[in-house]
Amino acid sequence: MSRNRPMQSEAERFKADAHKHYERCMVDSPEMLEYKKRPDLTIDEIAELRCKPLACRVQICMTLPKEKKTHRDVFTGEYYSLDDPCENAHGNFVDCIEKEKQNILSSQGN
Repeated sequence: MSRNRPMQSEAERFKADAHKHYERCMVDSPEMLEYKKRPDLTIDEIAELRCKPLACRVQICMTLPKEKKTHRDVFTGEYYSLDDPCENAHGNFVDCIEKEKQNILSSQGN
């Protein structure tokens, strides 16, 4: 007796793959763990590390198939046009870095 499982749509497969890629991106390798411990990290490097979730979203966005007309971000629900499908994700990442740098500087009294 076979069980009938509905076939996954392309969007469902992409969403599942995106979650797997995101989880993989967020896991720190042994090398990254050592890197984070360095006492000489710059403000830019610290800010980028704090914004890693957004960097992972940019990475996933960049893997979009070229033939798609639009893409719905599986995390935010926002739609992107293929004119520049990663513009919003990249902009959010850049904004995060700037905010984190400001937070770091203000916490140091600069």
